[in-house]
Amino acid sequence: MLTKKEIEKANRIKDDFRSNRSEIQITQNEMEGLSIRINELLDNLEKIRNEERTFVEKLSKKYGQGVLDPIQLTYKIDDKNK
Repeated sequence: MLTKKEIEKANRIKDDFRSNRSEIQITQNEMEGLSIRINELLDNLEKIRNEERTFVEKLSKKYGQGVLDPIQLTYKIDDKNK
């Protein structure tokens, strides 16, 4: 038969184990959710890149070869095409 202190120690260990295991499960679920979100963002980024590529192709047909600066919203025509 265990002493009162041994029973208390065993209960603390059991509670700590359950708590830790629960936190691991929560973290795994969060990681799965983040993995799904990362894939969604990567797919969206690829769509944006394709849209930009198509847009630059249209600008090139209209103005000649150049480079789009999406930050400054400018399209610089290559010097060799002037």
